[in-house]
Amino acid sequence: MIKGINLNYSTTKLCYKLVDHKYLDENGRVKEKCKFRLSFSEFEIVNSKIPAKEDEKFDTYLFLPEGEGRKGEGGLRTKGYFKFSYEKKDGKWSIVKDDKFIKEVDLDENLVKDYEKLPLITIITVVFNGEKYLEETIQSVVNQTYPNVEYIIIDGGSTDGTVDIIKKYEDYIDYWVSEKDYSMYHAINKGLTLSLGKIIASLNSDDMYHDQFVLSDVKRYFEKHKDIDGLYGKIAKLYNEKQVTKSFFQVNSELLLISQHSTFMPQPTLFLKNSIYKNNHFDLQYKYASDYDFNLRILNNYNIKYFNRVITVFRQHRESISSSGKLDSERKKILFSHGLYRINVFKRVIMFYILWIKYKIFNTFK
Repeated sequence: MIKGINLNYSTTKLCYKLVDHKYLDENGRVKEKCKFRLSFSEFEIVNSKIPAKEDEKFDTYLFLPEGEGRKGEGGLRTKGYFKFSYEKKDGKWSIVKDDKFIKEVDLDENLVKDYEKLPLITIITVVFNGEKYLEETIQSVVNQTYPNVEYIIIDGGSTDGTVDIIKKYEDYIDYWVSEKDYSMYHAINKGLTLSLGKIIASLNSDDMYHDQFVLSDVKRYFEKHKDIDGLYGKIAKLYNEKQVTKSFFQVNSELLLISQHSTFMPQPTLFLKNSIYKNNHFDLQYKYASDYDFNLRILNNYNIKYFNRVITVFRQHRESISSSGKLDSERKKILFSHGLYRINVFKRVIMFYILWIKYKIFNTFK
């Protein structure tokens, strides 16, 4: 883990100033009266919103309307700076949207000299009273070598030092807000409505990316496998400062259902195309296990591949949801709703033991 900020890899250098100075106040922030009235036809932005297309369910927003008990809001967007996907054509860089060249831009050649395409990758972190680990999480995102990263933090109205940590890194965060939410997944859904990236992931506030090359490797994997809609990979479990790498394998929806857990497709390693999230958010009836329901749904409809690479360091500690026992009752509801008990009982039992034995073998003989 790199401590502090490595300015050689600062993703803030690829920001584009979308908002004219006349819309900013004396502190250089977008005026409240203008915040939800910004329109830019070339970007399909109308009143600070990108309306969903006919084949999409969800709109995209530049800012969140004020929620219950808001304690603060900030980041590069509130100063008029935004990030987009970029592509080089005839030696010049342009903003691209839906594979269309929108606007020619000047980019820092020291950052982009090794690239022809720079799809924006959005990372969402949700947090509540997470001061113990949040700084390491933030550093693991902003110190990535891949230069085109959008970082969104949704805080649930923390009462500890969490907001102070967020403010410390405000110039490296695209958008953050602190206000009450109703669950971790409600907060992630908020982040999804703000995401402009072509590829999107969520990173827990007590986890971190394994190394500074993760997002570069993810970007290359998507480029190499053009038919995929998403990927997931290995995790390194961290408990009492000891890391143990956990390997997985390719699963489909039926196998993940029969396993009765989301273990084989860990959410902290999941990267998906924006197009998936335009039609799929987390089901808020599940407060603790909605990621399992979500993974089963997307495996039914999209091409999600296993990437044999350690992506995330996953902290195991007593305060974590996975250690709390809160998942069990919701998991039973999910198993029932996705039809586990309609599968032949003999097949179900045999495949359950085969899957878990395979997982054990994968992680014993390395």
